[in-house]
Amino acid sequence: MDKKITMALFTIAMLLYMQLNSKLDSMILGIDSNAAILATLRDRQKLDEASKKNSIIKKQHESPREYRM
Repeated sequence: MDKKITMALFTIAMLLYMQLNSKLDSMILGIDSNAAILATLRDRQKLDEASKKNSIIKKQHESPREYRM
């Protein structure tokens, strides 16, 4: 009888462990995907800032040419 109870408790413990492990894996995947989204948004923001600076520099270089003509 004790062997059956021990096996049942062990089985329950293993099921709980597997459920907890699965939950933690899904949480980690969620955190990783959120970090990837934030990195993408940050990269996009940096690209937009660089594009604005580039257009300002192009305008500054184009304006002296207009005055020369």
